[in-house]
Amino acid sequence: MRTTLNIDDDIYRQVRIRAAEEDSTVTSLVEQALIDLLQQPRRARAPFRIRPLRPGWDPLPGVDPHDNSALLDIMEEGLPLEKRR
Repeated sequence: MRTTLNIDDDIYRQVRIRAAEEDSTVTSLVEQALIDLLQQPRRARAPFRIRPLRPGWDPLPGVDPHDNSALLDIMEEGLPLEKRR
């Protein structure tokens, strides 16, 4: 299967170097890393709890908490909260 991943430039550079050192491909290394990860037992996590919003809470201007796509766009912009107000 073909897919697209967003990988940090420095990490990708290190993977390319490792692949060359091992006479392998980036795809093979990533695939093996995923296999290794999936073979490890899962760590127990505390249950996730959703906290209700406090009365009077307002999102930042231009933020719609009901629109996942818009929230992801805002998070990917990487602007600090102070710049959004």
